[in-house]
Amino acid sequence: MSSRRFFLTFSLLLLAASSVWAQTSADVAALRWADSLMSCLSDEQKVGQLMMVRVPTHMSHKQRRAFERLVTHNDLGGVCFFAGTAQSQIEEVERLRRQTDLPLLVALDAEWGVGMRLTDGYSFPRQMLMGALPPAYDTLIEQMGAEVAAQCRAVGVHVNFAPVVDLNSNPANPVIGVRSFGENRQRTADKGIRYMRGLQRHGVMAVAKHFPGHGDTDVDSHLDLPRIAHTAAYIDSVDLYPFRALMGAGVAGVMLGHLQVDALDSRPHRPSSLSAAVADTLLRQRMGFAGLAFTDGMDMKAITKNYSAGSAAVEALMAGSDVLLLPGQVEQAVSALVDRMRTDSVALRRVNESCRRVLAAKYRYVLTEQSVLVAPSAADRQRCADLTRRMAQHAATLVRNRDALLPLPSDSGVVHLTLGVRSGALTSLTPALRATVGEAAAVVLHLYTNINPGKGATYGLEASTAALVDTLASLNPRTALVVYGPPYALVHWPKESDGGPAAIVVAYQNREEVREVVPPLLLGRHPFEGLLPVSVAGYGEGWRAGEERPQESVDPYRQLVEAGMDTACFRQIDSIALRGIALQAYPGCQLLVAKGGRVVYQRAYGRQTYDPASLAVDENTVYDLASLTKVTATTLAVMKLVDAGKVRLDDKLSRYLPYLKHTNKSRITVRQALSHYARLKAFDDYWRRAGASCGDLALEWDDETAWDDSCAACREAVLRQIAASPLNKERKYLYSDLGFILLADMVQKVSGQSLDLFVAQQFYEPMGMTSTTFCPLRHGIDSLRVAPTERDEAFRHRLLRGEVHDPNAAAMGGVAGHAGLFSTASDLARLYFMMLDSGRFDGRQLLSPEVIETFCSRHYASQGNRRALGYDKPLFHPRRGGNTAPEVSQSSYGHTGFTGTMVWVDPQHELVYIFLSNRVHPSASPNRLSQLNIRTDIQSLIYQSFLNQN
Repeated sequence: MSSRRFFLTFSLLLLAASSVWAQTSADVAALRWADSLMSCLSDEQKVGQLMMVRVPTHMSHKQRRAFERLVTHNDLGGVCFFAGTAQSQIEEVERLRRQTDLPLLVALDAEWGVGMRLTDGYSFPRQMLMGALPPAYDTLIEQMGAEVAAQCRAVGVHVNFAPVVDLNSNPANPVIGVRSFGENRQRTADKGIRYMRGLQRHGVMAVAKHFPGHGDTDVDSHLDLPRIAHTAAYIDSVDLYPFRALMGAGVAGVMLGHLQVDALDSRPHRPSSLSAAVADTLLRQRMGFAGLAFTDGMDMKAITKNYSAGSAAVEALMAGSDVLLLPGQVEQAVSALVDRMRTDSVALRRVNESCRRVLAAKYRYVLTEQSVLVAPSAADRQRCADLTRRMAQHAATLVRNRDALLPLPSDSGVVHLTLGVRSGALTSLTPALRATVGEAAAVVLHLYTNINPGKGATYGLEASTAALVDTLASLNPRTALVVYGPPYALVHWPKESDGGPAAIVVAYQNREEVREVVPPLLLGRHPFEGLLPVSVAGYGEGWRAGEERPQESVDPYRQLVEAGMDTACFRQIDSIALRGIALQAYPGCQLLVAKGGRVVYQRAYGRQTYDPASLAVDENTVYDLASLTKVTATTLAVMKLVDAGKVRLDDKLSRYLPYLKHTNKSRITVRQALSHYARLKAFDDYWRRAGASCGDLALEWDDETAWDDSCAACREAVLRQIAASPLNKERKYLYSDLGFILLADMVQKVSGQSLDLFVAQQFYEPMGMTSTTFCPLRHGIDSLRVAPTERDEAFRHRLLRGEVHDPNAAAMGGVAGHAGLFSTASDLARLYFMMLDSGRFDGRQLLSPEVIETFCSRHYASQGNRRALGYDKPLFHPRRGGNTAPEVSQSSYGHTGFTGTMVWVDPQHELVYIFLSNRVHPSASPNRLSQLNIRTDIQSLIYQSFLNQN
């Protein structure tokens, strides 16, 4: 072994085992590791680290030796596989591992899974099918991302060039098309974040592409340089929206597209990948992206038509790219960059910056790679196929249903015909078939079209096939068409046309799993839930047949009547809610009432602030839940751990939190902390002594390394102060934040995940609670959706919007056991429906009925403590002016929050009541919301609406 290789190997082992920094801040540890290695790299090696080359397929022994020498001799930073089998890739990865001095970054362009490149890998559907999923099922996309990540790591891959977040607004796009989630910026952002999280939470770097947006092009950048004609304002507000959201949610990589964007850089033949105005000024400076910037393939004709390998490499690096993907002539690119960095101080700085980012990424993704690589198993494929079926079922979109043809009453007497590009498809009609079609109870035409763009907007659907569909539909008016392909085939059957099939379903892709779920949908065994991801033929984006009724025509009280509830009570409720706004108890609020497992009343009142020009509150407005965090996050997490047998209620907290063992809190049990019966102080201003800089952390996302490290220090400072705090002399009920801060730390110690990640993975994501999160601005929620709370003059000295109101929670980085969660009434209803349904949601048992019963019951009632475990309970003798309406049952439970929130569940009456407001805006005092008894007066009227009817 050479002395240089020995030093590098020793450095890898030593730094991979570094202790304190890896535990407190992975980013700091990664950068320190990178800096240590860079100190012993030559100029050529630093440049080599910026190259990621294509792994040739079907190599002879001689060709393999030449390729591996290219990688090792130039100390190349990474390789990208494009074809082969899982086993052949595993063998090549293991050979390269043994031969390279530095860790190698292995990439795969696996947008729909490793099967996109490896013949024995599983292929998930294209993204446009996922684009049709209603938001409630976006969790399936994250599950897919996790499966793709597991398969990538199993074959040695650290980087997946996915997701595509281009908005496919051009039906004739020859290169993006069904690779896109669709044309809606918000839905694309939400779904892209889901895919990204699935990858990155399971150890694979996600790369959002193709920046700044490849969706509205009619040229394939593999063949020429596409031109984007949008204005800068349009690009900023539309095309960049998904990228901005993914960056806010923590995407680690971005791919720069080969696109001529005149509004950003008008120089001729200047693709975005080689433009400093795009890669540096826009991506780095304006959008604050600190991750790895990859070029698209440098061997594509959009580059090679106008640049040599050396000049393209120099231009890309100087523009702001970090990784030069697939350089055509590696030695020429390396030589050109080394020459430039030795004569140009700016180029030297750029090489060092990019090399540092590449090495830091290797610390995060390569040093934690799976040591034993394995090919996918039959069980893996079966699990993925089941997930595809679920996505296909929920994505299938009913775009036309004339005369309510679907669902079919039965399959008896129904004629099924196959048309289009599939083998054995019908191409002509015989007289006998004409007669059969005309006499059939119904006809279902299964139309298979090409998944990839063909000529024009029809994706390979020939005019003769479309004419055959029309002929069959004319023979039998009860004809349904199922399109197993992109929705662009709808151009033949526009929305306003009278001809063609009576019903049209878009299933998005021709594959076995999709074909299996269609028959039950046609027979009504499952509802059609999919939404069109693009606009086509008069059908708007988001379209679903049957939902064209104008919103203003809906009677807001109709469902109350159906539920047997008195609408007069709800008219009084509307008056109370509006009176609260008039008296400035809050600028606006959300109200949701559910009974018998369904929402019967949901209204939004007022605006986000008292400014008449501010945004109106709607169902998507996100509120700071304050102490509802205790029951909607911390208590739920403890319930899950108790359910799993990992925590027992009578265990001492000190068993899980060793720093409590030699304090006055050593004997406090989990049960006591949950019941506010642990002699803990109510609260204290721990933020004042946690650190002078803590209050400045909440919005400073640009410097993630400093934020993570300082946040951890502030969090530990708060926990130390709680551990050292005095206890109350008497053991009696006293509402306390402290116990829940400690319980959240226990959740992290036991589960290995911070509270926010644990509850998101166990509850919010499986339940489709897309607007429920800690630190919402960091997780892709637009700040304009978040109702602002107080203008904080004591701590942060600014208006709080998207930052937790509670200062102790803010000092802990926005994630704490007593406060920090944000949500909407719609999301919360999902969670408490699950509680009412004995822990079940969408066929999954998230909690056992026994643990729900245990946590929602009082445990210290004989000591005068009304509280359950985590949850509040009504007074023993409810009265007006108490914590609830007098009419609630003793089986009911819930919580209220300082910011003006309340959730209450009554199993006896199958009732859920949710009230969300930002009553602390712009100041927390006076508390007119409580003084006016608004929340409990509304609750009382809800009960009167059905109790008076019986």
